[in-house]
Amino acid sequence: MVAPKLSNSRSSDSPNLRSVRYIRNRKAETREAAIAAGRLCEQICGGELAKAPDESVLFAALQSCAFRAVRQARRRSPRDAMAVKWCERWKTIRDYILEQNIGLVYSMIGRFGMKEVDRDDQRSEAFYALLHAVERFNPWRGIRFSTYACSAISHSLIHLSKKAARHRDRFPVEHEEWMEQSTDLEAWLELYADRLRRALQSNEGELTDREAAVLGWRFPLEGGRSLTFAEIGDAIGLSRERARQIQEKALGKLRGVLEADAALQ
Repeated sequence: MVAPKLSNSRSSDSPNLRSVRYIRNRKAETREAAIAAGRLCEQICGGELAKAPDESVLFAALQSCAFRAVRQARRRSPRDAMAVKWCERWKTIRDYILEQNIGLVYSMIGRFGMKEVDRDDQRSEAFYALLHAVERFNPWRGIRFSTYACSAISHSLIHLSKKAARHRDRFPVEHEEWMEQSTDLEAWLELYADRLRRALQSNEGELTDREAAVLGWRFPLEGGRSLTFAEIGDAIGLSRERARQIQEKALGKLRGVLEADAALQ
């Protein structure tokens, strides 16, 4: 199945530096990272990849290209040859990630699709959400991209369903079945949040006290400000990087619990 072409400047043939978002991390700023990103881009363009690289490799390369493009543009001009070159590499890797994750779009539409909403509208909305997710995903937080992207696509479909509902309020039609389906997505997200709270409260992931504390500070369930890794490190006497490692390990344990939860399947 061929994805619809996105009629947005961000996905046009000419790279747009305004689309490039660099999320700072020293790993992406090294010369080795730049070489790896350039090599990956060449392999993608040459069709040399036998299988898709791990998402951590792809997003590390994407961020390395973003760093080089933004830095070069700041030093000289967005039209500088090197800035354009790294922007083109960024777009090549970004588009490859999009192609590898198109299945998420159809999976979410298949699960939460609404018969009363035009299928093309659903696909367009979901593809824009996927594009936005790729450009804004933070690979350094230890969260899987599929989890982040599915959440983004879900919210876009919720927005579309509410927009369609407002339209039907103004122009009443028979849509009882559509209303029942459009609530399924919100119900699933509420269930997911509830299961996550339960997993934390009952420690189903067998988190250590330190792991539970770090997640509680980073992702406060009852609202409030999320603490930075530096603030958490100061609170428990550890480095910023060690606090981040503890978070990644704890999230890995919780992912296993939620993926095995039959109610979320």
